[in-house]
Amino acid sequence: MGKKVLEEILRKKHQIKEKQGVDWNRRRNVWLNSVEAFYRDIVTWLEPFTEKGLLEITCEDAVKREEHIGEYHLKKMILSISEETVVFDPVGTLIIGAWGRIDMTGRNGTIMFVLADRGSDGPRIRMKTDTGFRENNNPKSDKEPELGWKISTSPPDMRYIPLNEDSFSDVLAEVIHD
Repeated sequence: MGKKVLEEILRKKHQIKEKQGVDWNRRRNVWLNSVEAFYRDIVTWLEPFTEKGLLEITCEDAVKREEHIGEYHLKKMILSISEETVVFDPVGTLIIGAWGRIDMTGRNGTIMFVLADRGSDGPRIRMKTDTGFRENNNPKSDKEPELGWKISTSPPDMRYIPLNEDSFSDVLAEVIHD
């Protein structure tokens, strides 16, 4: 009797997983590729300063674990500026209202970078149902959003600012300014 009960439980769990329809491996890969692209942009934007010896960029290995995705490896980026450091820590991909988040922490606080719909100016809640995607009570859409990095303001009135070289320079100055 025990094996039959166990098999039935396992079958039900397998059926639930199939109905969810989320490709967790794809989600993890999109996240990891997006983090790498984010770092490439930062390195490019800071290259004039690294060439002048004003800051140094290094990376450290990091291990994250998220529900449904499991354990994965990625990098933390560290800026060394004189006697202080700024750390870019990928928080994860299972973030409410976004596809992922990286926190930049310096001595003056933390700035959140979120991976979100390129056209979005704030958090959007998106639910997948059997009939497609629904977003903030808008009509369903089967199309996944085109993603891009944004700077997130603090709650409760969170909004997203497009990430570019100038906006990045502004927030980096904010976390290191005396």
